[in-house]
Amino acid sequence: MLARIAPGFILRRGGGLASSSVSTRVPPGGRSSIPRRAAFATRASGGDEKAKGKDKAKKKETLKAAPPQPKADPAKAVVNEEDRAPKAAVKVDSFDQFDRVPKRPPRKSSFANPKQKAIDAKKAAERAEKEAADAKAAEAKAKQTPEEAAAEHAAAMEADAKAREEAKAAQDAARAAWEANQPDPEMERFHEHQKTAVKLAHADECRTLIDQGRYGVLSTFDAKLGGEYPTGAVVGFASDDAGCPIFALSSMSGHTRDLKACGRCSLTVTQKGFQGSTEGFQSAADARVTLVGDMEAIEDDDGVAAARETYLAKHPDAFWVDFGDFSWHRMTATKGARLIGGFARAGGVDGDAYASATQDPVAQYSTPIATHMNVDHEKDLLDLVGHFVKLTVDKCRIESVDALGLNLLVMRRGEKFKVRLPFAEEARDRPSVKKVLVAMTKEASEAMKMKERWNAYGDIKDDPMGNKARAAAMAAQGEGGQQPGAGGGAAPGPK
Repeated sequence: MLARIAPGFILRRGGGLASSSVSTRVPPGGRSSIPRRAAFATRASGGDEKAKGKDKAKKKETLKAAPPQPKADPAKAVVNEEDRAPKAAVKVDSFDQFDRVPKRPPRKSSFANPKQKAIDAKKAAERAEKEAADAKAAEAKAKQTPEEAAAEHAAAMEADAKAREEAKAAQDAARAAWEANQPDPEMERFHEHQKTAVKLAHADECRTLIDQGRYGVLSTFDAKLGGEYPTGAVVGFASDDAGCPIFALSSMSGHTRDLKACGRCSLTVTQKGFQGSTEGFQSAADARVTLVGDMEAIEDDDGVAAARETYLAKHPDAFWVDFGDFSWHRMTATKGARLIGGFARAGGVDGDAYASATQDPVAQYSTPIATHMNVDHEKDLLDLVGHFVKLTVDKCRIESVDALGLNLLVMRRGEKFKVRLPFAEEARDRPSVKKVLVAMTKEASEAMKMKERWNAYGDIKDDPMGNKARAAAMAAQGEGGQQPGAGGGAAPGPK
């Protein structure tokens, strides 16, 4: 029979219970799992308490025999802050992070891919070639003289400078291309200004181009081709008081034979003619006119004398007009004219309008006026365009002058184009042109100076001449030697 005894108690020999920390099971047959004599003897004799006492006594003797230890000062105690700080909990997501053993590279198979073998061989050959080239360059550099080293350095510096210039040019070209695609308020205002700029009437401009011209292209119907196809020839001419071109033609010329068979012809004249100018016809923006009519020979003596005088006035060196094979001709019964005045300026003129048109009175002074202004007043021309046209340009020159204004050729951001600048009032002769130009130049110069001053003080508007009171105040301060805004006052400018 199995007897259970409560924990903490053991059986005594006399049959009583004694306290114990051992729970004992007594199997059937009366034998316990712990030797009964040892257990009973230990508890009965109180061996635990005696052993404890001996240990305490031994400890005291050891302490007495040891030298006294100084007491530690808490103020001077050294404390490890890392030990004092609370340890952060380590969050483990998986056991993989503890497996830090480096992986061995995969073993190369003895049976490698043939393509990979070729790639590796090529790379090895390239490395060997580069190493050989570097070694050769180092050997050559070691053998260089100081002069050769200096020359090599100079060549390298020159190549570097050239590369920088090319990079800058490419950058400037890219920026110019980008700016070309951006809306330009100045150009928009310029196009609006040119739509209303005063110009000569088409008939008057045609008449002026013919009167100022000296050479042109005479087109006739080729007699050798049955008179069905036109041909052209460059010829000299001079216009009479009625605006009719006069020619001295040789009987040996093909166009003279064509005119005898058919008198219908046309004459094309450019803005400046083919001679008498270093510029000549430059672009499709230059003006030209084509006059259409019939050619007639001049046979009476008075007509020949008048034609000769008119022609020699334009061509004083044409001594050959008195040769026997030359004869005088006039284009009469004009059917009309076709004017191309440049981009966005073209139109037709009938014969009556051309006959009633008048030559521009200022056109004959165009060359000397333009030459003087282009040579001596280049800055004034820039101010004129900037103030009256509201267009900032890099270069400007006068192409021609008429009674109503100037025809200018300007350059802006590398692009050339024509600009029409009307006069403040119509001019009828050379002195009146000078008077108008002087007044306009003075106004433009003062306006541009004021614009620069206002730009310097950050107070500028589109119309620098809009407020005359501020202009007078600024002028007075400039004459008195006081800078705008000095003395506690604000810098004058538009509000």
